[in-house]
Amino acid sequence: MWLTKDSRNLEDIFTPNIRDIKNIYHDKNIFTVEWTFSCTENNKNFSFDGVSLITFTEDKIAEIKEFESKKEHYRPYK
Repeated sequence: MWLTKDSRNLEDIFTPNIRDIKNIYHDKNIFTVEWTFSCTENNKNFSFDGVSLITFTEDKIAEIKEFESKKEHYRPYK
């Protein structure tokens, strides 16, 4: 599937809300997407926040960088 770029069966693998997108920021050819990822594996629930930096060149994705942040955050000055 991934090697042949056949995305017809994605609905069989992923739920529609696998990534809950919080914000999308755009500046010229770079998009910053803030999201939360959730899944269940071996009857265990996982969740984490993340950010994707997506760079476009000539209307095509040239680069994707993704970063993970643990779900629980410590904010000492809040």
